[in-house]
Amino acid sequence: MRVSGEECLRISQLRPTDRVVSAVAMGTLATASVNPGAVATVYRSLPSVDREGLDVAMSALAGQPDVREQVVSSLRERIESGAYFVSGEQIAEMMIRRQIADHVR
Repeated sequence: MRVSGEECLRISQLRPTDRVVSAVAMGTLATASVNPGAVATVYRSLPSVDREGLDVAMSALAGQPDVREQVVSSLRERIESGAYFVSGEQIAEMMIRRQIADHVR
């Protein structure tokens, strides 16, 4: 999952009661693994047009592999050849973004 700085800012500005709905609205179903009952409640409260769109998205995702082998293979080759570099600053930034995103769940 990729969380941009803009998304982090938007999430940080939400009231706690808005966060579950907004997580679904932003296209993540991360809350499903944490609290399926809450997600089901939010799902039922969505307008039918949004539920239909969510169903289409979930169906499309269901057919996708959990691991994108082409991406993994490309990264593996770049790492092994020494062509892949991530700075400490980039790692720290992503760790902070991940922590913020996980905290919202």
